[in-house]
Amino acid sequence: MAALATPHRQGLRGILIAPVTPLRPDESLDLPGLHTLIGHFIASGAHGLFILASQGEFFSLDRSERRRVARTAVRAAGGRVPVIVNTGAMPTSEAVRLSRDAEAAGADALGVITPFYMKPTAEELFQHYWAILRAVRCPVYAYNNPPRSGVGMDARTVVRLAKASPRFRGIFDANGDLGLARRCRQLQDGHFEYFLAGRMELIEALRAGARGAVLATANAAPRDFVSWYEAVRRGERVEAERLHRHLTPLHTFFRTGPFPATMKACLELQGLPAGPARRPALPLPSSLRGKAVKILRRLEASGRRRRGS
Repeated sequence: MAALATPHRQGLRGILIAPVTPLRPDESLDLPGLHTLIGHFIASGAHGLFILASQGEFFSLDRSERRRVARTAVRAAGGRVPVIVNTGAMPTSEAVRLSRDAEAAGADALGVITPFYMKPTAEELFQHYWAILRAVRCPVYAYNNPPRSGVGMDARTVVRLAKASPRFRGIFDANGDLGLARRCRQLQDGHFEYFLAGRMELIEALRAGARGAVLATANAAPRDFVSWYEAVRRGERVEAERLHRHLTPLHTFFRTGPFPATMKACLELQGLPAGPARRPALPLPSSLRGKAVKILRRLEASGRRRRGS
């Protein structure tokens, strides 16, 4: 497919939730749990889903598992929201195979994390993404997450790829480079899309030209994050700032707690499927589970007051 599948041809926008990958106690995939989780996020108003991102534990899954997760996510979404699949891997040949798998599964787009560990040069990054772009027909987004991958994509390489292929559609940027966001507005006649990733500077990012944010934190409070985005988009400054304060403790907890066990514990505390993280990751310590309970209770109480119930 040369463009996002119907009804998503106008590109991406809003809050793209990066779901966890639910596992059973024996660490095997819990695909019915993933189906349930995706239904919950869509019912909560999510504008899209970024599957197999960092909190989705892509790095702990083999190719067959990643293919099954992608297929399940596409089927669970049922065309209601766009599904973007992270197909990043080392080496380039594996990223190409995963990208073809995700496209065959029906993904609306690919979000490809930069190749990690070897710290590729700008030319090596360009050639890596260029190989993927030549191998598939669906839109491709760079997933730039140096805090996790150890590799950052520079603005010059982003511009070069955007000019080389109209299917290089945007960037999910965990660096929060708003200078890059402003520059992206000029690429591909304004159709190149910048998304803040894993950060809370949404007001500033949208002003700079971002289309929205990719947020794993939204796993635990999807409706609140969507409301925050909509308040910012409508220019409701007081409500946007209130929601920012409301959500910051949860975001801070995720940023400082053990990865990825913190996120999964919060979902399980809400009765949602998550299961354990794959080892060597350990469960959330009991002391931090108590903190998670307090944060989630405050969020729920605040939400009830806001809804007047």
